[in-house]
Amino acid sequence: MDKPGSTAFTPGKDVAGYLDNLNLLSGADRSYAWIIYPDGRTQKAPVAYWNKRHIEPMPGSILFVGFADSLWTNKYVALNAAILRSLSQRRPE
Repeated sequence: MDKPGSTAFTPGKDVAGYLDNLNLLSGADRSYAWIIYPDGRTQKAPVAYWNKRHIEPMPGSILFVGFADSLWTNKYVALNAAILRSLSQRRPE
C-alpha cells in the first residue's frame, strides 16, 4: 500500500472494503490479502472481483497485501511467508 496506517474498525465491512480506497504498489497481489488476527492466527482472504468472499477482520487485525505470484518465478513466496510470520508474532500495542 502506498500509505500504510491505521483505519477505524467498521462492523460489517469486509477485507476488500478496507482495501477499496487504498492504492496498491506495483507488484502487489491484487487477488488476495492476508488477515493477521490479534491472537496471531492468519487467514488468506480473496479480494478480487472474480474470487471475492465476505470475510470480516476483527478489531486489532492487520491486513497484509503481499507480492503477487509470478508466472515466471516464485522468488517472492518465501519473502511473503517471512513477512507474514513476522507480523503474526508481533506484540499488540
